[in-house]
Amino acid sequence: MNVLHAPFNFGSQASSLADAENVARRQAGAPGRSWSVDFEPLPRFSAATQVFATPGGWKGKLHRSLRPFLYGLRHAADFHVLHLYSGRSLLRCEGRFGLFDRRDLPLWKALGKRIFVTFQGCEVRYRSATWRRPFSPCQEGVCDIPGCDAALEARLRRSCEILLRWTDKAFCLNPDLLAHVPTAEFLPYVALPTEIPDAEPKRPNARPVVVHAPSNRSIKGTEFLLAASEALQATHPHELRLVEGLPRAEALEVYARADILVDQLRLGWYGALAVEAMARRVPVVAYLHEADLARIPPRMREELPIQNATPDSLAAALATLLEDAALREELGRRGLRFVRRWHHPVKIARRLLDLYRNPDQSFWAEYDPDRD
Repeated sequence: MNVLHAPFNFGSQASSLADAENVARRQAGAPGRSWSVDFEPLPRFSAATQVFATPGGWKGKLHRSLRPFLYGLRHAADFHVLHLYSGRSLLRCEGRFGLFDRRDLPLWKALGKRIFVTFQGCEVRYRSATWRRPFSPCQEGVCDIPGCDAALEARLRRSCEILLRWTDKAFCLNPDLLAHVPTAEFLPYVALPTEIPDAEPKRPNARPVVVHAPSNRSIKGTEFLLAASEALQATHPHELRLVEGLPRAEALEVYARADILVDQLRLGWYGALAVEAMARRVPVVAYLHEADLARIPPRMREELPIQNATPDSLAAALATLLEDAALREELGRRGLRFVRRWHHPVKIARRLLDLYRNPDQSFWAEYDPDRD
């Protein structure tokens, strides 16, 4: 069974899964292949199997609208499963042609394709419900994304309804999204190599290094970290490094040298960055919402080594870690084990290969974190 992951590779989720599915097939001696295609690559990198840069001007609009669809038609005989990301299909139509948006979905079903979708964030994180959560980036005056209003939410809801009408199975990478897409299942991030190396115990820096890599400062709550770091400098000297705009390889080197990584402080869950840090034995601090913790498997919740901190308790959480190198080492050890058990790409890929054939099953029904 062949699987096409498209049309984006945000956070390397699509490419990591495609690579892991191929490894899982080789281990099982099973036929088939998976590949990923990125039609809107980020400026600094894309690890997708095929990458199509977006041209400027009117050509860029045609590229975003039609090129993924034409690619799908050209390769329709090559895939049995279409795994979509970020709420998009292969046909993107806006403005006066918006009526045709996502209208390729019935075509793929008519051609006998199974359709899976992974929601990754604001494509289904509806503002009208999310703003009520503590510290939410959807609160008035926080989010700086233009056009995030009631009209956009209405369009997103319609788009999601169309997508789910034709989808065999849906996943959400962040458990808070399940409140908006209750028919979906939680799926852990897999933005990692197919083999997770046995990272050496970290040697603490003489002056502890705290790293934060905000893709969007307002959404990630960077202002809370800046304030906490300044307040702690007199009693707990440390270096704060904000990673912004670096090529991926350089950013990974910075993460590996960190003593502490601070992920988001508003959304209520951790992201791919936290997973990459834990794989390098770096302890992670993030804000974890209680409602979201309740939406993941109990064993996963019990083993989660991330230090939960709200914006109000962040300074105290950082102080505890800054003054206790042994605790940081212990959390780093637990983090690596946690990633290998709950975020290992090949373990997750094995279950997805089963689900592509039997989409009515639950992902978690037979997921075994103890299986190598």
